[in-house]
Amino acid sequence: MTTKVEPKLAPAFRELLPIKTTAVTLDANANHRTRSFVVDMDDALTPQDLNDNPSLWRNVQKSRDKALNALDSVMLVWHDRVAFAVVDYADTDEVQFLKMDIKTRRERDREPWQNATYSVRAINSQWSYYRKAGNIRMTSASWPTWEAARDACTREQAPARV
Repeated sequence: MTTKVEPKLAPAFRELLPIKTTAVTLDANANHRTRSFVVDMDDALTPQDLNDNPSLWRNVQKSRDKALNALDSVMLVWHDRVAFAVVDYADTDEVQFLKMDIKTRRERDREPWQNATYSVRAINSQWSYYRKAGNIRMTSASWPTWEAARDACTREQAPARV
């Protein structure tokens, strides 16, 4: 009797890059105890990634004017969601948050342009276009504005004219 051995696949590894200091903006320095920050997040990171990897904040924590402290309020802004958090613990290399309040943004904000076949959406803080049928990204290129992605879509996907 032979037994069939199933190959085990290694779990997918995602490289998580640290948050850049240019993404952090001091929103309000209301008093001498706490501050409020707005952080423009990379689409590759999720709120769970921030909880699982507190060292993603190491570059921010080395900045004198943008380092987070305990009890600071932080608004994390993605294209499709916003998370409100309070810093629970912060040191020179990592930041840990209390439970985040995550809100989903309007659908209209996610697809600023669409036609019968294609739509423009954000990807990794840039814009690209997708075919609606099958939700397939039509190009590996991305553009800094949604208008540029729309123009590329209409130019590249238009039928050939004779």
